[in-house]
Amino acid sequence: MKNFTFIKETSILRLSYWKQLLLTALLIMTTVLTSFTLTAQNLPGTVPVLTPTGGFGIDGEADANFPTPGIGDWFLKAMYPGTGGGLFDASMTPLYPTMTYFLQDDWGGTDATIFTSSNKINDNPNTYSWGPGNVPNKNEIQNVGAHFAYGNPALPGGVADELWCIFAADRQVVNGDAYIDFEFLQKKLTMTGLTSGGFASEGTANGRTVGDLLVTLIFTNGGTSAEVQIRIWEPVSGGYGYILHPNSEFIGDIFVTNNNAPATVPFDVYGTTPGVYVPNQWVEGAVNLTKLLNFGTNPCAQVSTLFVRTKTSQAISAELKDFPVGLIQLELGASELAVSCPNNVTMPACSTQEQINTAFAAWKAGFSYNGGVPPIVESYAYTGGAVIGSNLNSLLPPNICGGTVSITYTATDYCEQTDSCTSTFTTTAPAALVISDVQNMTVNACSYANQAAVNAAFNTWLAGFTVSGGCSPQGSYGTPVAPLLCTGGYVDVTYNVTDLCGSGSDTARFTLNAPPAVTVSDVQNMTTSACLYANQAAVDAAFATWLTGFTTGGGCNPIGQFVGTPVAPPLCGGSTMVTYNVTDLCDNTKQDTATFAITAPPAVTVSDVQNMTTSACLYANQAAVDAAFATWLTGFTT
Repeated sequence: MKNFTFIKETSILRLSYWKQLLLTALLIMTTVLTSFTLTAQNLPGTVPVLTPTGGFGIDGEADANFPTPGIGDWFLKAMYPGTGGGLFDASMTPLYPTMTYFLQDDWGGTDATIFTSSNKINDNPNTYSWGPGNVPNKNEIQNVGAHFAYGNPALPGGVADELWCIFAADRQVVNGDAYIDFEFLQKKLTMTGLTSGGFASEGTANGRTVGDLLVTLIFTNGGTSAEVQIRIWEPVSGGYGYILHPNSEFIGDIFVTNNNAPATVPFDVYGTTPGVYVPNQWVEGAVNLTKLLNFGTNPCAQVSTLFVRTKTSQAISAELKDFPVGLIQLELGASELAVSCPNNVTMPACSTQEQINTAFAAWKAGFSYNGGVPPIVESYAYTGGAVIGSNLNSLLPPNICGGTVSITYTATDYCEQTDSCTSTFTTTAPAALVISDVQNMTVNACSYANQAAVNAAFNTWLAGFTVSGGCSPQGSYGTPVAPLLCTGGYVDVTYNVTDLCGSGSDTARFTLNAPPAVTVSDVQNMTTSACLYANQAAVDAAFATWLTGFTTGGGCNPIGQFVGTPVAPPLCGGSTMVTYNVTDLCDNTKQDTATFAITAPPAVTVSDVQNMTTSACLYANQAAVDAAFATWLTGFTT
């Protein structure tokens, strides 16, 4: 016999946890009532359960050990000693908190949850609407208790692993007829909206599922007589409907009775604390869920939602009026199947493949399921990995260069419960390789004083080849050598870069322009006459000016010098040959030779003046003699 999972929630946000428990109790009460016959109302007895101690007495009394010592009940009181146990202490704290529940509903005034349109039992619940309104007092329910317990083989009728539910519920007034539905739905039904709205059902047979159970508790004859009707959702002509079943189908696994005498309880009862129930104001019962819901023979049996509500009559066409607390969401019966996926994993860029492999293996191990009814079939749908079929063994992780593997994990059990989830494993791609774009460089040889300076400039240029991004990129350009200063030339450098995810390169040229050829001015020979110069100093000055014509050009830092120390020729004639040699840094040489000459002056000549004798009488006076003498003197020339 399997265990059962109970997951409870309410679709009304305003409900407290205790209110949810109350609804659970109503669910159980409904199940018990389904075992009534239409005319036989009371089925008292002792429920053969492990808790409370001694079983539970369905006797219309709320106190343990009364009226029969040794039998458990809702409350322990000192006035009734015995071995029978209770479910609550005096402060209404449950003694079995995981199995026992108590809920108090609001009552009187405006009720937040009534049916706001003309809804019938067989209508599709997706068409129901709800909102606030007034609740008739004959339909008002305030208090509900419920307790779940397994059978005790030591008690008569007790069978281990059979799950029972013990319940109790009340009504506000005991006069008049009242009708309360307890609907057990196999598929979830939820409410939509916050303060008003509709309903959403997962049932596919006109909003329900074949086999859903409807139990109606009927107070007739002025409210002093209790009856129960049991209906099951079945196919009918033209669709589906709730079909009435005789109570005789369910005899033997239920207990139920109402209170025949006043009962005092430690909680509020319609405005009085401690509360006092008048006769016929509350009912208690128990149901063997394992038998009634076929848990023993149907491993897939399950109840997902309990819908408790009132209606105007017992007819199938009666209008629904009020649902006192809301809907109870639970998984009662077959263990709910739930899958679990690991959290998404994102590996940082440049993780090692070993790190990725380790993390990926741990991630794959995180797909699992809980619950469900065996056998469980697992399947995996994936993107970004190797073909894996129905297992994860051959699914490979993304590599260090980036990528994503996504797995959608699905589990389906014997009862066709299916659940799925998705998780992703991502390796972050590294940043792209970025290689510096080194520009071609052209320089002139004569810009550098020596080869060392050229080498330094070349090495500075090489340092411009860099790389970033990638994962531990490695760059290399071999061992390039700078061009020679005196010959010039170029060097093409290719910088190759690789990392674990890619490669790239950059090529640039370093050009050294060769030095120009060495040139020397072509000084012309110079010949001049000595008579042009007033003295030797003038000759020397002219010679020095002629020497300045010896100049150099081209090469790299050429140096020119005369062979020996040139000296000007003498004024009275002669010549000087000058040789001018030029050498640059690269030992390129050039020579120029020229002659500076002074032509000797001609020989000195004097006119041959003849002796002159004249008579004094030829001259009038002495002045005339002086003039004649001066004229004779002009004949002396050079």
